[in-house]
Amino acid sequence: MKAIKRRLDFLAKDSVIFSLMQYPFPVVEKFDDEVFDRAAIVGRDDDKERIKDMLLQSDAEKLSIIPIVGLVGVGKTTLARLIFLDQGEGWNFDLRIWICLNRKLDLKMVASDIILQCNHAEEELLGVHIDTEIRENLQLLNNCLQNALHEKSCLIVLDDLSSTDKNQLNELKEMLKGTSECIKVVVTTSSEKTAELMHTIPPYKLHPLSEDDCWKIFSQKAFGNCDGNNTHLKEIGRGIVKRCEGMPLLIHSLGSVVQNQVTDVWLAARDEEIWKLERKFATKVELFSPLYGIYNDFPSIIKFCFLYLSIFPKGSAIDKEKLIQQWIALDVIGSKHDSLPPYVHGEMCIQDLLSTNFLQVPDMHSVYGVDNRIVPRALYIHNFIHEFVRYVACDDIIILDGSEIPKGNSKRQNFQYALLTCYRGQSSLSHSWLTRTRALHFRNSEAITFHCEAFALLKHLRVLNLSGCCTGELPASIGHLKHLKYLDVSGGRIQTLPSPMSNLTNLEVLDLSKTFLMELPSFIGNYLNLKYLNMQGCEKLQNLPSSLGHLQSLEHLRLSCCNGITELPDSMCNLRGLRILDLSRCTELQHLPPLFGNLTNLEDLSLSSCFNLKQLPESFGDLYFLRFLNLSNCYELRELPESLNNLEKLEILILRRCCRLQNLPSSFAMIKYLRIFDLAGCEALHVSTEMLTTNLEYLNLQRCINMQTQPYQFENFNKLKFLSLSQCLPTIDCLKSLSYLFNLEYLDLSKNFLDIPMSFARLQKLHTLDLTGCAPMHRSSYGHQHWPDILAKIPGLKSVLTTDAGLVASLPEYIQCSVGYEHHSLMTTDELVVTGITGCSRGLGIAKRLNLQNRLELCFLRLEWVPSYHSAADELVEYRDEEVLEKFQPNQTVEHFELVKYMGCAFPTWMMSKLTTSLPYLVNLCLFHLHNCSSLPPLGHLRNLRYLHIKDMPVLINLEMGLSGGPESLGKLTHLKLEALNLKELSILLSANNENPCFMFPTLEELSILSCPKLVFRPSLPKCVKYVIKESNMVLTCGQPLGPSSSPSLAKIEISGCMIPPDWLQWLKSMQTFEQVVIDGEVLNSFQLLDIQGTRESSGSKIQNENDGASKHTGIDSSTIVKPFPRFSITSEHSVITPSKEIPSTLHRLDMSKMSAQIPGDGSLNLSLKQVQKATRNFSPAYKIGEGEIWAVYRAVLPDNHIIVIRRAKKGHVEEAKLLMNVELLTEINHWSLVRFLGFIDRRNECIRITEYVPNGTLRQHLHDHHKRTLDFNQRIVIALDVAIALTYLHLSSGEAVICYNLKTSNILLTENYRAKICCSKLSGGGHVIIPFRGAVGYIDPEYLRTSELTTKSDVYSFGIILLEILSSHGPQDWNVLMNHQQSSVVQWALEKFYDDLMNEILDYRMEDRVDGKVLRDCLSLALSCVASCGNDRPSIQVVGEGLWKIWKDHRRNIGEQHDYEGCWEEFVEQEGILRYQKSEIKRNWGPSATDEWSGYIKHIELVEEGYSVIEGEHDPRS
Repeated sequence: MKAIKRRLDFLAKDSVIFSLMQYPFPVVEKFDDEVFDRAAIVGRDDDKERIKDMLLQSDAEKLSIIPIVGLVGVGKTTLARLIFLDQGEGWNFDLRIWICLNRKLDLKMVASDIILQCNHAEEELLGVHIDTEIRENLQLLNNCLQNALHEKSCLIVLDDLSSTDKNQLNELKEMLKGTSECIKVVVTTSSEKTAELMHTIPPYKLHPLSEDDCWKIFSQKAFGNCDGNNTHLKEIGRGIVKRCEGMPLLIHSLGSVVQNQVTDVWLAARDEEIWKLERKFATKVELFSPLYGIYNDFPSIIKFCFLYLSIFPKGSAIDKEKLIQQWIALDVIGSKHDSLPPYVHGEMCIQDLLSTNFLQVPDMHSVYGVDNRIVPRALYIHNFIHEFVRYVACDDIIILDGSEIPKGNSKRQNFQYALLTCYRGQSSLSHSWLTRTRALHFRNSEAITFHCEAFALLKHLRVLNLSGCCTGELPASIGHLKHLKYLDVSGGRIQTLPSPMSNLTNLEVLDLSKTFLMELPSFIGNYLNLKYLNMQGCEKLQNLPSSLGHLQSLEHLRLSCCNGITELPDSMCNLRGLRILDLSRCTELQHLPPLFGNLTNLEDLSLSSCFNLKQLPESFGDLYFLRFLNLSNCYELRELPESLNNLEKLEILILRRCCRLQNLPSSFAMIKYLRIFDLAGCEALHVSTEMLTTNLEYLNLQRCINMQTQPYQFENFNKLKFLSLSQCLPTIDCLKSLSYLFNLEYLDLSKNFLDIPMSFARLQKLHTLDLTGCAPMHRSSYGHQHWPDILAKIPGLKSVLTTDAGLVASLPEYIQCSVGYEHHSLMTTDELVVTGITGCSRGLGIAKRLNLQNRLELCFLRLEWVPSYHSAADELVEYRDEEVLEKFQPNQTVEHFELVKYMGCAFPTWMMSKLTTSLPYLVNLCLFHLHNCSSLPPLGHLRNLRYLHIKDMPVLINLEMGLSGGPESLGKLTHLKLEALNLKELSILLSANNENPCFMFPTLEELSILSCPKLVFRPSLPKCVKYVIKESNMVLTCGQPLGPSSSPSLAKIEISGCMIPPDWLQWLKSMQTFEQVVIDGEVLNSFQLLDIQGTRESSGSKIQNENDGASKHTGIDSSTIVKPFPRFSITSEHSVITPSKEIPSTLHRLDMSKMSAQIPGDGSLNLSLKQVQKATRNFSPAYKIGEGEIWAVYRAVLPDNHIIVIRRAKKGHVEEAKLLMNVELLTEINHWSLVRFLGFIDRRNECIRITEYVPNGTLRQHLHDHHKRTLDFNQRIVIALDVAIALTYLHLSSGEAVICYNLKTSNILLTENYRAKICCSKLSGGGHVIIPFRGAVGYIDPEYLRTSELTTKSDVYSFGIILLEILSSHGPQDWNVLMNHQQSSVVQWALEKFYDDLMNEILDYRMEDRVDGKVLRDCLSLALSCVASCGNDRPSIQVVGEGLWKIWKDHRRNIGEQHDYEGCWEEFVEQEGILRYQKSEIKRNWGPSATDEWSGYIKHIELVEEGYSVIEGEHDPRS
């Protein structure tokens, strides 16, 4: 009978808890206007003003509804009351109505209450009366409501709304619209779901108060009118305030408890659990009354789910996936009669608890809002809610601390849930009150060991969580737990599972993550009910048993971070019920089973950071139900299977940083349900929007530099909400097409040259725009002057991310701006760049704010130092750079790490002794400008390192332990780049065993050595596929490459500024596997390579300087290369770099410049270095448009918006650049057909050349399909004429001919009108050249190769080659292919076509205009005469020009335009401006000739040479 009575008592209590009977809980007191003291409200003025502003900005809307949402007790009603009573400017309403709903929504009651308050508000009652019949009829009530609100502005507050009935809430909104001119509605609710359904203005999330504001409230309540000078009580009070966590309800209640009380009460309020205070001070504290209101509205299932949360310690993170699995194991959810799957039911319960803030999600970073990993989201319980759930479940849970027996529960023998904390030593778990426990959790019990019979009596156990134990062995008695469904042993030291575990046949969840398990036992196949198996981080696990395929019920399998697994068993393809599979960071996994497509029910698949995964099986397309696919950071993935197009249900596809992926499958647009597509960092991928479905909502194309652009490319993507075009250089047409994205909310255009079109004003939903590092595309945009006006017209724009302080100052105040790295906290991305770090308190402060170890999503990290400026506070405490860097330790997930300008002398511990564990997944490491570090971290510990770049570490001289820093090899390193180092020697061997050598770089693919003059590899160069060796003479003395026999053959080599030894040259000739050889910027085929001959000179041989004839000692035993290619024999000081790389391929994307006419072209543009730095943003990479071997090329914008080109000599090339920059000659040359020299800066360590900006790219780009528009025949002839005019000017405008010896199509630039200008990067006088010049292979005069004599006829030969290229659009690199790989020259090819009367085969087939046969024959004949083998047989350039002039006149006549050009040459000049010229600044004066045709023009030039008078004419604005 006693047991029955006790049971009845429990049932009576449960009836209260689960609302089986009504219980008179106290009702929250309603506010009264008369007693509401606005002055006593602290800390909510800013919130009030923000909400008012949001409501006022929506004046265009007839009905505006803003929900205030937040946790119970945070002060929502108080804030609403402040807004309701406010009488500020612009806050005027005819009616103010307050409706207190108390979580019950009755539409009839709401309508009646509004009408009554309307009547009461009028001095004379309105003629709107409500009788009993009307009260019961909602339609009649609605009519009365319309009359009451007719033409009145109204503010309505709906306090404590909780309904989640969508239809009911829509009906409420319709009812409130009425016929009023303006209705503003403020809703207070604890339900985010209600707020989402109700709002017309985004919900306002109300946050807790600051600690200072809390102290003001508490001291006012606790001390009252007393002075509160008791220091001891103040100290205790501060502790009480801290535990309140900014919750006004708690502050008021605890303030009331301690008011006028003794110290013990104050201590109790600070230290005791709040639910105990609720019982002890029931008359003063009703803390949980509002929570009971929400709790009682829950369905019974939600109540059970909520009660179980009491087992989790306060402040702990709760794994959402595990929580659902524990609910299922306890049968709280997932009834057999439920139509929904248990995991779906669990998700719904989570959402219900989240919507009321009984559960919360911490602020977790993701990648632009996309959950790109299958990592279960963490949840947590607010401490106030945790106190409440412990209060409700106090008799259902037992918490044992060590061996302590709980007080007050001795009569209660059975508990459903048990939490054991801080256990030590051996434990038998024999407590009688645990015998009927259904869930048992251990926390903080790392030192516990279990007795062999520890679990023998726990036969009712369903959930066993041992994740808080570090036990190394599970007792055999675990096999007695027949009803066990959930077992978590994660984090333990167990290496094997005991055989009695095979009896746990009811097991549904098994978590073995982060254990030392070496193998999974075969009896795993006995768990036929197993649905969840987690083996994440089992790094010692090598193989999976074939019995894994027996788990037909398995739905969720996690194998992430299992680095020992190289392949998956074929039997795994039998898991037909598998829904979620996580294989992320299985770094050794190389391929998937061929029948992987048999997993037909798979929905979520993560293969991210599978570094060795090269391809996917063709059966992959059979995963018909796949919704989520993550392939990010698969660095070796080169292609996707065509069957991928079959994944019609795919919604999310993430390919971030798949840097080797080149193409998407054809018909990729067939994946029509794809919503989220992330291609950030796919730099090799050729992608266009035509390949993509227009249903996309999220598209990230960051750094997709091969994105194909076309007009209107985004016009049809009207569902896009997020778009990133960062570092994609979008065209103006592309930007204009963005204005059709009416649903776009977030747009990232960072690090681009761009002009913001006015049409952006259409983007009404755009709230965030990223313009970080952006610059205007061309001068017509007038910098940022127009940007603020355009941005102000975007109606919904709230935030602009920019580093431009000037733009920030110009934007309207309501647009929030972020400047500096802090904006990363607003963005959600897996890449972080932190600048401005110093070795003082500032650096420590940055590290503390970022808290990098908690950034689980972080993959890319760049830390950049600046010089320290110590404050007065820093002088008192000395901080070292090493200490600051120690605090920047990132999470283990980082894969790409860059350390720049670090000032310390040593590296922190996480980069030294702990490197293996701190950065286990590091793939790419860059160490730049570390001027004080004389050693390197132990790089051999980085087992996944593939890319290593070390630059500018001047005190790094000797590495005794080699590059790896120990006995380990860099076994996965594929790319090694060493730049600007004084390093003397590197060994490529770990052991000197000749029979079985162990190599330092066994998998190296590319080796780049730049400006390392002292570096020698021992015993030889490491073997790899590609070498790039520049200004590093000693490297080529190392002998032929050496490496494992399995290494691939050498395919490409680039050598610049180096002496090539004869044995190396002979080895190069002997290689048969070369795809490309580039020497000093010139591409050589095998035929040209064989023509190079080498002779060895003695050490200290002299080489004459090209300018002054002085001799220089080479300083090493070197060889020179003699004719027929003598240009390759020079040393690095005299390297002549081909400027093709200085003309960026992206120039065609920029609009044309008009500035050239406004800056004199005589070198008189006097800019200081500081002005140049300002114009290029201190040589910002965003302004860089190209790079050669000597020069880095920047686009610069002057203060008057003129655009110029800055060529800055690279480090180590300054002296060489000064030799090339003949300032005297460059300033004398001034003609419209030449790129004009504007100025220079010559300092000891700086050499800068300033020229005009030519906007339309190079002739080569236009001929070889880099531009969409094909040049017609007329344009091509005009371009050829311009080149001929330029050469005539150089050859005849002075007493001595100036020869443009590096003439080729990549050095010919086009203006916006498709007129040609030659870039005179290299000029010379004629005669025998001691230091031979390096021209472009295929363009250079063969007679020069035989004689080293440079003449004007050398330029004529190059012009002939260019004319053939203009006609055919085939450059010298194409001719070998055209001749079917036979060793032939362009001349032979052209002659064959000419004499076989196949001239049309030479002509570019893409030209649509008709070319007369005679015109084409004359043009080819002229070109062939220019390329005669003997210079004496070639015409002069003036004869060539006259011939072209006649050919062009004939062509114009043939196409029916002869009437325009029947006159003389002078008329032609006046009409078309082809030869408009001006008087030069020196004696080279140019003016219109009185003669008729070309010959008269040439005669005029000759007269100028002889000193005759010049006929002055109008100046062309271009000159």
